[in-house]
Amino acid sequence: KEKLDGEKPKVIPLQSYKKYVYTAASIAAILLVLVGLNWSSSEEITFEDLASEEIEDYFENNDFELTSYEIAEVLPLDELEMSDFFENQLNEENVLDYLNDNTENYDELNLEDDE
Repeated sequence: KEKLDGEKPKVIPLQSYKKYVYTAASIAAILLVLVGLNWSSSEEITFEDLASEEIEDYFENNDFELTSYEIAEVLPLDELEMSDFFENQLNEENVLDYLNDNTENYDELNLEDDE
């Protein structure tokens, strides 16, 4: 009984960490909102952004069962000019590669190679 009636020991009160938890949670929520707003505001990719090779690969790898006549009906002829066709010059190596890849009897074409 003597020990209990003696001096009280010094006790340091623990601080409540609720204030810090609420502050950290509110900062995290603000950061999530900011990231979410920036995420959805990214620029939309347009048709002009695609490289012509990517478009060509898409049509080659996907079977649409379209004939060349059906594709020609969709293409606008008003915007085409003759200079569009003359600007793309074919070199001999590309033509030979194309014929080699797309013909069954490449040797029967009787092409002479002057190289």
